[in-house]
Order: sequence, then C-alpha cells, then structure tokens
Amino acid sequence: MLGLAAIPAILQGVGLLYLYESPRWLSKKYRYEEAKQALMLAYKAKPNELKAVFDELVAEASRVREYEEYSYFELLKQLFTDYKP
Repeated sequence: MLGLAAIPAILQGVGLLYLYESPRWLSKKYRYEEAKQALMLAYKAKPNELKAVFDELVAEASRVREYEEYSYFELLKQLFTDYKP
C-alpha cells in the first residue's frame, strides 16, 4: 500500500526535470535574456510578438524589487496604517 503512494511522487519528480524556469523569477534576478527564452517556450511565439508581455514582466519585477527593500515588520505596519477600511 505504501509503495502505491510513492508512484505519484516518482512521476512528479521525473516531471520536474522537464520544467523550465519562471520568467518572472529570471527577470527579478536581472537575467532578461533567459526570461525571454522562457517566455518564448511558454507562449510558443517569436520574440517580437512577446514585446508587450516582456515589458510588463520587467516593470513588475522592478516593482517587486522595490518592496524587497522593506522588512516584513515595515510592510505589516504599512498594511495596517495606510490601508484601513
């Protein structure tokens, strides 16, 4: 019975070998060329067709990097002081 439960885990482990990197994570780490390649794999399109998507991805990564400068305490403080109902 326990051996049968291991089969899905093994299949998922093998599937992880074929998973490509996240374009958001790559752009957040300033690896823009690799992010473009990952986008082309995900959308199965040419680079000129993905320009708008890529520009939005880079803008979002810069916004995320901006909030990474804050500590969790500062973010919680901002949440409960600036966004009161």
